[in-house]
Amino acid sequence: MEAKELRIGNLLLTDYDYLVEVEFIHKNHFDCRELTTGSFVVNGKYKPIPLTEEWLVKFGYRWTNGYGYRFLNGWIKLKEGVWKSYDLEAEVKYVHELQNLYYALTKKELTIKK
Repeated sequence: MEAKELRIGNLLLTDYDYLVEVEFIHKNHFDCRELTTGSFVVNGKYKPIPLTEEWLVKFGYRWTNGYGYRFLNGWIKLKEGVWKSYDLEAEVKYVHELQNLYYALTKKELTIKK
């Protein structure tokens, strides 16, 4: 993963599948905090989280009328292994990409709903 792909608050996984959140972004690297313990991950190796229906539900989205998941003023639906928002003509494969798209459109953070 490259720092230029990320924003503070993006969710990622470590090599050991611990959920982390981007805390700081420097020129060519970034630092993350492990969500369950709150501790910083030092020299971590990270991977993106594949976007799944489970993650959409965690963000508060619900399946609606067979069209897909309601996303802002449109829909997001899985097609050929990629989540597509047809009204925005956007393709999203990873959780951090959905977080970034949501922020770009709303200027609000997309967070896990409790």
